[in-house]
Amino acid sequence: MATIVPRKRSDGTTAYRAQIIIKKNKKIIHRESKTFDRKVDAKSWAKKREVFLDSDVDGLDAKRKINQSVTVSKLIEDYQDKISKIKSWGRSKEAVLNAWRLRPEAQDAVADVDSAWLIAFCVDRVKKGAKPATVNQDVIFLRSVFSVAKDLLGVPVGVLAFDEARPTLKKLGLVSKAGERDRRPTIQEISDIVNLAYNDRKKREMINKSGIPIDKLIVFSMFSARRISETCRIEWRDLNRDKMRILVRDMKDPKNKKGNNVWVLLTKEAYSVINSMPEPEEGGLIFPYNSKSVTTLFQRYREKAGYAFIDKDENLKFHDLRHEGISWLAEKNGLSEENWDIPRLQLVSGHKDWNVLQRYVNLLTAEPTDRWANWEWKEKVLC
Repeated sequence: MATIVPRKRSDGTTAYRAQIIIKKNKKIIHRESKTFDRKVDAKSWAKKREVFLDSDVDGLDAKRKINQSVTVSKLIEDYQDKISKIKSWGRSKEAVLNAWRLRPEAQDAVADVDSAWLIAFCVDRVKKGAKPATVNQDVIFLRSVFSVAKDLLGVPVGVLAFDEARPTLKKLGLVSKAGERDRRPTIQEISDIVNLAYNDRKKREMINKSGIPIDKLIVFSMFSARRISETCRIEWRDLNRDKMRILVRDMKDPKNKKGNNVWVLLTKEAYSVINSMPEPEEGGLIFPYNSKSVTTLFQRYREKAGYAFIDKDENLKFHDLRHEGISWLAEKNGLSEENWDIPRLQLVSGHKDWNVLQRYVNLLTAEPTDRWANWEWKEKVLC
């Protein structure tokens, strides 16, 4: 029997959700819903779907039995095995999926995953200390598995449970988007960290030992506004010296990372750091280092310099240097020979959407200024 449920939208209009539940032997074997702008359309769709579904009750029951035989863990495993060969994803998603497979809830059958199951999971996660933004990732990445289960994995489940649970999860504050970070380094803070890294690099060079020139990477990251994963991936062959720009291959993008190659402008400060790096005859990576090792080393120098706070959110993160670079350019806009409007900021950062870019713009003053104009380390790390 179908039910029509009116829902108020944020803009004040009313939407109508048609919900259909099919039972056999007093057990729910199928449920689905669809939302419409008009009540008459919701009723019409529900009526047609009920006729169709009633004619295939046995088929629906067979699908339910399949879903009872497949665990959430097995579904995730199949997803990782099969879908990764078609489309890659980042480390964060892989870590979340691996964590899902080890949870007790993952031993439940996929048929058990309904809105109540999801809400109970989220309540438990928050009680154990997980932040709503973390729980939100758990739900989003599990939903991505269920979204292709029917067509690509042969398991007849959908994402209805996730869509039904979402309003309640948000209302209870169990899920939320990650908070926008506006942490910018102080000049003294960065100077102290770079000073330690620079002195250690010089000591290594005196005894012919190689290592990661973290001082140069800090300066480059701050003035190029590049992600460290991109910095450790850029190549000499992709450097255009005439136009002072470089091709960033597979730039991070929510919809299409693989093959998303983007030309970005280099500031003169970032370009100088590149020129200070040794260029092998065979070319290759400009910064041939592991990005994880770079961030770990940065944290060590940060703590050694005395900038490790009890509240971890206060700690400077390597990614904050990207925020600093974009904000620095925006603050310079309006100075003599400095024109950094939104389109030009995008040419450096690689962002396609101002709504995303603006999260990285955290101005410290309304007046045009260059807070790093006389910073000695811009030149000092080059030698």
